[in-house]
Amino acid sequence: MVFDKIESCIRGRLGGVYVSDTSVNTGKFGVIQALTDCTFTTLTSPTQSTIANAASMTLLAGQRLYGYWTTVTLAGGTAVLYNAE
Repeated sequence: MVFDKIESCIRGRLGGVYVSDTSVNTGKFGVIQALTDCTFTTLTSPTQSTIANAASMTLLAGQRLYGYWTTVTLAGGTAVLYNAE
């Protein structure tokens, strides 16, 4: 059961949100996929400590970041935030 949910998230079967601006995006996201090089303002997770240096992190086009994110704010770039649930 758990593995089915993880696989569904990774494959995008649970849907997602296309992000191309600097608005705050809240939800339950399991994968962040960069469509273009992305920089972040905020990455928050209830299961992991907030990434304090999110502003200095770059996710290159095509890369994916796996985790459980409840708040994602881009500083630049475009990405898909895949739903975890």
